[in-house]
Order: sequence, then structure tokens, then C-alpha cells
Amino acid sequence: MRDKVIFGPAGKPIDFNGKAHESPEFLGPLGLYAFEYQSTYGVRIGEASALKLRESAEENGVLMSMHCPYYVNVCSKEDEKLKVQ
Repeated sequence: MRDKVIFGPAGKPIDFNGKAHESPEFLGPLGLYAFEYQSTYGVRIGEASALKLRESAEENGVLMSMHCPYYVNVCSKEDEKLKVQ
């Protein structure tokens, strides 16, 4: 692991207009070496794009994380949202 604090955006960087798998290449020159792919409301990235994203992150020294969907909401007033399947 690295010996310093690493910063990066959660989700698409503000000035970035490319595809998700191109994000790591955009971030490095900004001094950002982390990226969280957000899929809060469902996973909307295909396997091929996810593999490209991984490859780009590895090539550009960017640590990746993924924010998974909210399927359980522990603050919900609706019983079906509180049940763990």
C-alpha cells in the first residue's frame, strides 16, 4: 500500500466528458490517484467496460473502488426495505 493519503473523486469528475473507463487517465495529471465508480442506484457498467476501467486504473496508478447499490435502507419506514434476503 502507499505511504500517503490518496485523494480522488466519487463519481464522474466535474470537467470530464469521456467514458468511465477513461477517468483514470484524466485524473493522474490532476494529482488524483483514486476513483470511486458510483453505482448507487444499480450497476450500469458492462463487463467489457469494467475491465477497461480496471486496466486504465492500473496503467495510471489510480486506486479503484465501487459504490454498490443501496438495496437495504436501514432508515426506511417500509418493512420490505429493511428485510435482508
